[in-house]
Amino acid sequence: MPRIPTVGHCRISRKVAPLSPSASVAGVLAACVFSWVTSTSAQQVVPSEPAMVRAGSGFDWGQLQLVQEPVWDVPVWHSLGLMTTMRVGEAALWPDPFAETRWSIVGPRYQAAFTQPPKWDSNRDVFEWDGDRWYINAIGHAALGGELYFRPRACGHGVWVALGQATLGAAVWDYLFEANGVRPSGLDLWYTPLSGVVVGELRFQGYRATTRLQSVPLRTALQFLLDPFGQIERAIGAPC
Repeated sequence: MPRIPTVGHCRISRKVAPLSPSASVAGVLAACVFSWVTSTSAQQVVPSEPAMVRAGSGFDWGQLQLVQEPVWDVPVWHSLGLMTTMRVGEAALWPDPFAETRWSIVGPRYQAAFTQPPKWDSNRDVFEWDGDRWYINAIGHAALGGELYFRPRACGHGVWVALGQATLGAAVWDYLFEANGVRPSGLDLWYTPLSGVVVGELRFQGYRATTRLQSVPLRTALQFLLDPFGQIERAIGAPC
């Protein structure tokens, strides 16, 4: 009997109906991430991991340390601040359509966002299914998802809570922050949180690994590289 190929945690069956290339990519990625998250969560002894707070000594400004209680408000305010900054930058870079403020134009755009399905065109190239350039989606939204996911992990929450915030954050970005310019993207809504799990968890585990380094300057530099916004926020008083 022929063996069924596997990719990481993913088992790919040959007994499936033919799918379009875009549906295949989306389905395989979603299955892989879901399987990986499930296996990662199953390995946790407790439902949430210890939160981390500012060390505040010497060169270790902004460094995370372990405490016991998860923090809820910091991830929310961090995400809202991040998206507000992104939205202002978006309006500066692409005034049309993102700098529009007239309600006669913005209002119908919001109406379309909540009455029409998200944008998705399977005939477009990979990662351009919503009409944006591939690098904006593949790289930009993976970075956004990683940031939305990383902050709750750094504040003591488990994988599923962090994934939930990344998912909610992707919806808030598309339906509230961007909908006055463009209709929500069917790609962004699922790719942002799923890629965020991968990028964010790699950053989180990498940050934890740096705490074992003996060299303070090297440790601080790597931690700033892995969590630049968090290091600055904690240095000025944020708890995680």
